[in-house]
Amino acid sequence: MGKKFYYLWVSQILSQVTVNMMNFLLLAKIFEVTGSTIATSLLWVSYALPTIFFGPIGAGIADLVSRRKTLLITNLLQSLVVFLYIFSHRYSVFLLFAVVTIYSFLNQFYVPAEGASLPSVVSKKNLVKANSLFFLTQQLSLVIGFGFAGIIQKLVGFEGALVICAVSLFI
Repeated sequence: MGKKFYYLWVSQILSQVTVNMMNFLLLAKIFEVTGSTIATSLLWVSYALPTIFFGPIGAGIADLVSRRKTLLITNLLQSLVVFLYIFSHRYSVFLLFAVVTIYSFLNQFYVPAEGASLPSVVSKKNLVKANSLFFLTQQLSLVIGFGFAGIIQKLVGFEGALVICAVSLFI
């Protein structure tokens, strides 16, 4: 597998670990501030709504526009959203619902473009291996993202963990 595959794979690793770290950090934050399980579950709803309404559109657009540009633009915009939240989260805890919704909206374009890019960056004989690595990465990133988010937050604080997330997306 070539250099282009490894760039795409690193992008997937950073993106998937970051989304899971963000989920943990924001779920913990909303529960810490509100003590409400309903508010916590509404965070998941905020993440799911863009998937329902924009998932099919994002998948279609991924086939019509430059996948590389789509990946680049969505990652940069996700990084910007997380970075801006670092400075605005003190104003209202409920801003995190907007952050999650926007992040998920952008993900509806990123994920299909990422998956559709695989056949163009690996040979047909390596496609099964590449798909397997992507699936494995997706599953491991859940464990790594949720598993290390609390540790990272403990070490560098909530804002420091958000900075790490923003930088990971920017990379």
